Amino acid sequence: MEEQKIINLSFDDKKVSKKRIGNRTIVSLTSYLKEEKLRMYFNYIGFRNIPDIVLEILENGGYKYDYKLHGWKTNTSGVIVLNQDDEDNQDNAWRIAMTKAKLNAYKKAYRCLSEIESLFLSTTNLIQDSVDELVYLINEETNAFERVKETGYCDVDKQ
Repeated sequence: MEEQKIINLSFDDKKVSKKRIGNRTIVSLTSYLKEEKLRMYFNYIGFRNIPDIVLEILENGGYKYDYKLHGWKTNTSGVIVLNQDDEDNQDNAWRIAMTKAKLNAYKKAYRCLSEIESLFLSTTNLIQDSVDELVYLINEETNAFERVKETGYCDVDKQ
């Protein structure tokens, strides 16, 4: 079976906080990107280590490395407000707030991974532009070499 190369978000069930303040239900949780999964992915695409710029994007996106979790973690929360017309069902409130907190965690991970993708795409385009320029220069040098063999001059003007 082929190794799974997906980078998936994990949740630390030990770091879930639930609060009820007045008519608000708040759930805070910790999510993280596993170091092992990130390393496997970047090894697969040719890197020995996770590039520093990727770590910088994660840090700027609100992630910090956690040695206990062996990954980059962040905290998110979900809040729901009980309206006067709503039934006061605390279990439903916790579940909905938890769903919102997880949704926020996925949005945060998506923003960071999208920024990494964008960086790699622009780097790829820059490399392709550099290759195109290099091919042009090689062709110019090859043409100049051929002119030297034929005329003794590399410049077109001196022929």
